[in-house]
Amino acid sequence: MAFLGWLGIHKFYLRQPIQGLLYLALTGITSLLTPIGLGWITGIPLGLLLFKDLFTNILRVAILNLRDSSVRYY
Repeated sequence: MAFLGWLGIHKFYLRQPIQGLLYLALTGITSLLTPIGLGWITGIPLGLLLFKDLFTNILRVAILNLRDSSVRYY
């Protein structure tokens, strides 16, 4: 999963599909705009979002795993 972070796959694991779709859209648009020199328009926001995730995902994954492990099945 670490290799697909730039596509937003980690957001689907964290149960945030809207943000995952946003990452996918930004990555696709950036890829399309890069050959004509305008990739920075969507590449900068995508880079900032990924940088934010670098520091916040550890806590989010821990909370999600803790929440899932606290469910008891009888």
